[in-house]
Amino acid sequence: MVNQLLQQSKDWVLRNKVATFLSVALFAMVITTIALAVSNNSNASDLEECEVLLAPFLSTTNVPTTESSDAATNEQQTTTEGTGGATTTTTVSMDTSPLPEVTTVTSVSTTTTTPDVINYRLPDDTIPLHYDLLLHPDLEKNTFAGTVKITIWSVRATDQVVLHSHELLTIGRITFKCLNESTYTYLNTNVDRERDFLKINLNKALVANYISELTIDFTGKLDAGIVGFYSSSYSDGNGGTK
Repeated sequence: MVNQLLQQSKDWVLRNKVATFLSVALFAMVITTIALAVSNNSNASDLEECEVLLAPFLSTTNVPTTESSDAATNEQQTTTEGTGGATTTTTVSMDTSPLPEVTTVTSVSTTTTTPDVINYRLPDDTIPLHYDLLLHPDLEKNTFAGTVKITIWSVRATDQVVLHSHELLTIGRITFKCLNESTYTYLNTNVDRERDFLKINLNKALVANYISELTIDFTGKLDAGIVGFYSSSYSDGNGGTK
């Protein structure tokens, strides 16, 4: 009877292999689930025991995460460059250290003023366009006389015409005539001996782009020096002086 049951069971397993395999797999999964549940329960118990043991230490220890960050932001570094290229860095805490005393040093550059440079150039208010020069030397008296007529263009408005004139010249009669308007006349002169300027003063300012004529009579000496218009001599082959 027993052998018959075993044979029937064996025949049923052979005929239903798929069902048998699924049944065995399902049984193995149930056993595995039970084992995992028991393991998790054991791990949870172990974790609770560890928390109980660590509780006294956690209650007395603070981890300064945010405070350390704040302390870092409340510190400043001051770098000072010394002589010889040496650099010193000082860390100052804003919480526990007072602000360092700041000393401001103002350096005033001392410059030596140079004397004014003398400008010997004539002003550019007027420009000479043409010269008519007449010279009459007197070799017996070692003197000369001359007349110069200067055509002048006024670049900008001015009531003065400035010329170069050496002190060896004696200025005579001066006449001024504006070709654009007849109301302009000569007033007087000023002499700047340092720059050899002869300043011709007019009764009113010339208008820009006016054309005028300035006539000056002058005299001088031929033997006053080797300056300007002067006389010189030389020895000829016969021992004479010319």
